[in-house]
Amino acid sequence: MLNFQLFVNNWAMEETVNPAGLDYTAGPNEFASVDILSGSADALDTGAGVLVNLYLGAEPATLASGFASYSFDITSVVSTPGMYQLRFAEADNEGYFNMGVDNVSITLGTGSVPEPTTLALVGFGALGYILFRRRK
Repeated sequence: MLNFQLFVNNWAMEETVNPAGLDYTAGPNEFASVDILSGSADALDTGAGVLVNLYLGAEPATLASGFASYSFDITSVVSTPGMYQLRFAEADNEGYFNMGVDNVSITLGTGSVPEPTTLALVGFGALGYILFRRRK
């Protein structure tokens, strides 16, 4: 699981996602992006190196806006052993744009937990084996 807190304040009040990607010199371009990239991808890659886009956009800025919490199950993206990159990026050339990231964590699941009935059967089986061995 990937968890993080993010705020994106767009003082231009207009979200513009330019097809040029993260190139801040390309026409109007005002957005934030959170992506998982392959290990070999370039830092500004917005093509084949992007394995999954988790956030794309911008929020109109207000003085009271703050962090929002996000949580994503990234198991299907990173299940193959290898190197991956987590990118928090922005392109802004239309006005003031604020982006903040905090409390980023990646947690690994511990697998399935046996149900109580299965544990009880295993316990009774072990107890029966011990009593059988003791009797002999």
